[in-house]
Parts: sequence; C-alpha cells; structure tokens
Amino acid sequence: MNATVEKEKLEEKKIHFMNDAMAKSIIRSKSLRNTISNFLSGITKISSDRIAESVFMGGEIPKRNMNEKGKNSDVIIQVANDTYIIVEINRSYDKHIFEKNASYAYSILLSKIKPRPLFYPKIVLVNIDAFNHFKRKEPLLKFESKDDETLEHGLYTSYHLILENITNTNYNIDEDVRKFGLLLKENLNIEELIEKYEGDEEYMKIIKKAKELMADDDFAMYYDIDEAHEVDKKDAYETGYDSGYGSGYDVGHDFGKREEKIAIAKNLLDLNYSIEDIMKATKLSQKEIMKLQFCEKR
Repeated sequence: MNATVEKEKLEEKKIHFMNDAMAKSIIRSKSLRNTISNFLSGITKISSDRIAESVFMGGEIPKRNMNEKGKNSDVIIQVANDTYIIVEINRSYDKHIFEKNASYAYSILLSKIKPRPLFYPKIVLVNIDAFNHFKRKEPLLKFESKDDETLEHGLYTSYHLILENITNTNYNIDEDVRKFGLLLKENLNIEELIEKYEGDEEYMKIIKKAKELMADDDFAMYYDIDEAHEVDKKDAYETGYDSGYGSGYDVGHDFGKREEKIAIAKNLLDLNYSIEDIMKATKLSQKEIMKLQFCEKR
C-alpha cells in the first residue's frame, strides 16, 4: 500500500479518545501536560500547577509481598509525596469494576504506610465513565471515605466523570472538565477533528498527538485490538450478556476465536508489551501468556 493510500486511510479513521491505548497516551503525554492538569484540577481541586509538576506513571502498583497478585491501573500521578491521583478509563461497565478500581487505590495507600508513618498519603481516584451506572443526571459525582459528622479521615476520595451527562448544563462543573469530557466523547476522524477545533491551540495539540499515535504501526495495532474487543463486548451485550448478573453470557465467555487471541498475544510479546497489557488486550490468563512467552524463548 503506497504512502498516499496510507495517509487517506489514517485521515478517514474514527478516533475514539476513550480507547484504552489512546486515553492513556494522551493523559500521560508531556506535551499535553497543561491541558490534562487543568482537566484534573477541575475535578480534584488540586492546583493545576502542582499536577503539572507531578510524576505521571504507568499503572503498575507495587506489591506488598511476594504472594500478592499483580495490580495494574491506567494512570498514576504522584503529586509530591503526600497525594496520589489515580485515573481509570472505564469504557464499558463490568461487574465489580469500581470495587477493582478502589482496591487499586487502597493498594497504593497501603504500600506507602510504614510501621510508624510520618504521614498518610491521600489517594484521589478519578473514574472516567463512558456509561451511567449510577443513573444520575450530574456530570460529576464525588464519594468520600469519611462521615460528615465525625470527619474520621479524608485519605480516600473517588470521583466519577459521567460522559453521558457532560452536556447537562443544569449542573455547574469546571469548564476545563466539561471541554475535555466532550472531547473524550468524540467519534470523528482527524479531518473532522481539525475542522471542529481549528483555532484552539491546546486542543489542536491533542489532535496532532492523536494523529502521530495513529501513524505508529505498533500503537495502531494495540488501538485496533482494543476497538475489536469493544465491538465483541457490544455484540455480546446485544445477544444477552449482562456482566454476570445471572442471564445471558457468562463473564468468562470467550469473545473471539482462541487462535486469534494467541496470535495477537505472540505479536505483542514480540513488541515487548507487558504481560499485564497483553492480558488486558487479549483476555488470556497470566499463566497462558507466560507459557507462550516461555515457548517463544525456546
């Protein structure tokens, strides 16, 4: 395929900013740090300057002991030494997804506590939800682990940005939050995005970054895997899948041919993707992927 055809194909492809690979790359990008910091500040009320100066990391959460199961979160932001922001991209609802996200947050809290700590770090969990599980009208929900009367502690706070409600102007939210939330909902190709955001310097940087990412073959493959997985999940829901509530497909239902998953896993291993990412992309177990990895080395 020649370069002109490849360019045309890229220009026509719809960009889903809630795609796992795309969302994590955009949020972690140093070149977009100002926009992302303003967005997260509008949700958490932590100074955007503090967030901009923070350490943005991948999602590997330290184990407390050798027997503990590995945990992986989408984005972890260390704000100085006293606060951590965890960002979770929840594109589709699965049973226990919020419990899982909360357990990741508490894992970080526990990993930082020494026998006699000088201070306890604050954990702020930001869930970006592409669904309205709580059946609420507000764009932004806040939950705290403290009683209003006793004020026991404020170490853990959870926010839910509900993209379905982002256009509801009956509720006041920070404009940077609403604006970025609207971008996350976009389902446009590069040309349409450029036309829509022309003149907006900050958001044109995001579109430029998205275009650069999609032009990278390795990234595009990971992006396509996540898109295919979302289509499979949607098809399953339409035929009766209900995420484990007792009817339709079971949570462990195989969303694709096993041979295809194994082929994808092998390709991702060759590209040095982590086992956690391959598990997420293919839904194969850690044991299955490690077995593939061992066979490939032999």
